[in-house]
Amino acid sequence: MTEAARAWEPASEWPRAIARMFERNLAAATPGLAVPVTTEPARARRIVALLVETLGGYAFGLVAGELGRAVSTWFGAGPAGRVRGAARATAPHTHVASTFDDAKLALELVQPRDLAGELVAALPVRLALVGEQLAELVDDATRALPSEPQALAALTSQLSTALERDDRLAVEILTGWRHACAVIERRAPDVEASPRARELWRTWSQLAGQLELEPAGERDLVMRIG
Repeated sequence: MTEAARAWEPASEWPRAIARMFERNLAAATPGLAVPVTTEPARARRIVALLVETLGGYAFGLVAGELGRAVSTWFGAGPAGRVRGAARATAPHTHVASTFDDAKLALELVQPRDLAGELVAALPVRLALVGEQLAELVDDATRALPSEPQALAALTSQLSTALERDDRLAVEILTGWRHACAVIERRAPDVEASPRARELWRTWSQLAGQLELEPAGERDLVMRIG
């Protein structure tokens, strides 16, 4: 954990609320993960890695968006604009490894369920890092706000309530995984994304399908819905 995250944790429930939201959404999404079938384990693993990074960016955008809305409500458009600018500067960048050891992966991924298991294992790690980045963002944002205890308390309450009810990450984990399975199996997706996420997953599928032609490490593939 970074120094900023450690400094912020004792003073507020905000980082813990982020962690609880991530954990709840992961638990809700995990039982619905399908099992893709592939004879190309290295390519499939690159696609899973890309999905993990994209969902990490999406999760960052969800929480940063809630922070911006709360700041706007209690402190106005000016401070909220500065928070959104800081969020854009802090947002994680995706760099997915472009090469894997195909022979090693062929042994590791004998059972197709290992691909879903890899997603389940990797997402909490990625989201923990995102949580640290968000803790730094919150720390910097709140330090820059006027010293108004009642407004700060109301801001914290609004954020906590929003995160307790937000289930969008679970929805997009499932939607993203179904698109990933389609790309892994080289077929059209069998799921219709929400209107807000439709362009995200359409573009993501196009990019993920080109991984074997253009290494993802050369591009920033973090995609978020504001």
